[in-house]
Parts: sequence; structure tokens; C-alpha cells
Amino acid sequence: GLKDRRRVFLVREITLWLKAAMRHYRLEACGGGAHASGTSAMQVHGGVRPSSGSANKVDVRRRVAVAVTVVEDGPQGDGAMVLAQSVKLLYPPNHPTFKLDLIAIVSPKVRLMIPILTKAGFAVMERQVPVKAEELQDPTYRSKAPTSGCCGLDELLKLEAWTLPQYEKVLLLDMDAIMLHSVDELWNKDVEIVFTKTGGNTNEGLQGGMIMVRPNMHSYQEILAVIRKGDFRYNGKGWEGSGIGYSYGGETIQGVLPFYYQVKAPPGSFEQVDHCVWNNMGDSPRCLATDIQDVKVFHFTVCQKPWYCIAGRDVCMQAQRFWWETRNKLERAMDIAPTVMCTEKYAYKEIDFQAQAPSLYVRVKHGCQNHPGGCAKFR
Repeated sequence: GLKDRRRVFLVREITLWLKAAMRHYRLEACGGGAHASGTSAMQVHGGVRPSSGSANKVDVRRRVAVAVTVVEDGPQGDGAMVLAQSVKLLYPPNHPTFKLDLIAIVSPKVRLMIPILTKAGFAVMERQVPVKAEELQDPTYRSKAPTSGCCGLDELLKLEAWTLPQYEKVLLLDMDAIMLHSVDELWNKDVEIVFTKTGGNTNEGLQGGMIMVRPNMHSYQEILAVIRKGDFRYNGKGWEGSGIGYSYGGETIQGVLPFYYQVKAPPGSFEQVDHCVWNNMGDSPRCLATDIQDVKVFHFTVCQKPWYCIAGRDVCMQAQRFWWETRNKLERAMDIAPTVMCTEKYAYKEIDFQAQAPSLYVRVKHGCQNHPGGCAKFR
């Protein structure tokens, strides 16, 4: 019955929490590297690594992470750099409450961006997309899911955040996002997942650019089982006929997550928050009119990305200016002359540092209408 499900879920949650706490204690008391922190299944390329400590000085701060996922090289390197800077300004190493790591979960296809991510301060973890097309049991779903939304099955790389129990919470952000204010309110929510919808009339059950999750291997395996079964109804009924997920990107993250947490998971496992505050994309009149001081996370989608050099309006313009101000703070910290905000299409100049890969920005700087790969997507 329902009481039994909730009891089993609670026992699993407590067990996972205790295991993570013991790993954290051993790490801080005895020292250790990537294997001690629970990343032995991942290849760690660089960035933030767990620090060693002494048995007499245990760090009791809450351990959390901000994570990005990267499935292929592209012009998002500067976005990752500026996003990381915005997070570090709000959650410095001496933060009294939270010990925050930056994590980049990347596919094996990513190469040129790894030095950029490392320079930004991300610990780079190489992971395979957890479900392959040949594993999908339903033939219709198997034929359509690989082209769903922005990134097809590659979007499922975000699920790897569920496999990081060394963290109390993981905040997944797209690299075309920026953190404007503290997100303590999200860290403190007592649910497994926090997400937003969109401001537009899109019927999306979840917008994938901002997801807060409490890592949980049981939920991870159950979500993968739903995907592998592939019972997605293309008659408008979506996942298992629930009416959830029949929308843009609904065959993967933006549909399967709201379906799982509304239908499969125990009651009270999720919370939906205001997208104009926590994932503002400038995609509705209300979001456009929101005071920038009230926006916690801005996500450059409908409001164009700063490196496209297309000026927005209202809160979009304010967010673009904030992005450039944050970039300039980063450049000064790197002893680089600050770059003037670009306002002319195709006039973008990438951040100038040794690990940069200028070839990633060719389409952004010179246009992409005639480029064989089309316009740059943000992945």
C-alpha cells in the first residue's frame, strides 16, 4: 500500500544519506582523492577535487554541487566560464554554510572544451549517456526519441547527477544560464527534485535548464527502466498514457522526469517553483516584466545568448548586461583586459586565455546559415 511505499522510500533515503555521510567523514578525516569521494566510476580530468583534512578538523558544512552537462564541443565554453564565476562569487570557498563544488559531466565526444571547463574550476567527469537507442524496447519510441528536443537521448546525460550521493543536493544548470542571487532556498527544500515549467504555452511539464536534485540511485534506476520500456503514446497521451510528456523534449528529460515524480515516486517527492524567478527565459510578459533583483537564475533561450550579440529588451537586456559584467570581473581576475559588451550580430570575441579554443566560436562569430552543421545549438 501507499504507507509501505513511503516506508521503503524513507529507509532507502536514510541509508543513502548515512553512506554519503560516512564517505564524507572518511574523506575529511583521512584525506583522499577521486576514489574516496565516490567518483571511481568516472574519469576525473581536473578542476575541484575533494580536499584532505585532519581528524581534528572536520568540515561540517553542507556539501552541494552545481553541475553542467556537455555532450559535444561547441561555443558554450565562455558560457561555462561566466556561469562558474557567477556561482563562485555567491558561494566562495569560505562560505559559512555550504561547501560547493563545480561539476561538469561530459560525454567521451568532448575534447576541446575540457581545458576550458577545468580552467573555470569544474571537476570534469566523463560519463556515457546512460541509455542507448538499441536498449529502447518500443519500436516507435526507439525511432523518435533520438531526435527529441534539443539533444535527443544525449539529454539523458543529466540523469548522472542522480548518481552523486557524496552531495546533499546537485543543481543542474545549462551553460547558457547565470546565477544572479543566492539559491539557498533551493538547497533547503526537503524534496528530491525541484524544477520549473516554462512561461510560454508549450505544455512542457519541466524545463530542463534548471533542476535541483537530491541524488538517489533507486530513483535513477527506476527512471532508466521507464525510458528503456519506452511506453510513450504519440496520440497526445505521452508517458504510459498519463497525459504527461507530449511536448517539446518530452520523450527525454522534460517529459520523463515530471512523469516519474508525479506518477511513480512517493507523494511529496517534488516541488515546482516559479520559472520567472528560478529559470527566467524572458518567454512570457510576466517574466519579461520581472525585476532583475528578483531573478535568481536567468536562462538565455528565448532571450538570446550574450555571445550571439543580439540585444534583448526588459529583463533580457538587464540579464545580458549582468552576464557581461560578470565576464568582465572574471577577465580582471585573470589579468585580462575587459571586453566591451557586443551589440552587433556576429561581433562576439571569446575570452582570451591560453586554454581557449577559438575554433569553437567560428559559427557564432561569422554566422551559420551556410555552415554544414547549421546554427550552433547549446548542449
